[in-house]
Amino acid sequence: MSTQKVYLGSRPIRAAAREVRHVHELERAGESEWTPWIAIAGLIVFFVAIGLLVFGIVEGVSHLLASGVLQG
Repeated sequence: MSTQKVYLGSRPIRAAAREVRHVHELERAGESEWTPWIAIAGLIVFFVAIGLLVFGIVEGVSHLLASGVLQG
């Protein structure tokens, strides 16, 4: 696995990124009793993010159709 360096300007963002890396390392190593819960929480966050993206796209298209910008 390659790691990429990304410049993050603010301290809270850097701290959050550092914590995410730490949790990811714990999950990959499987050393924590919380590993299954970390994996499940990661899946939930992933699916919620995808759901919000799809919801936003559908709402945007329906708004455009209702306003008459897109003629169906």
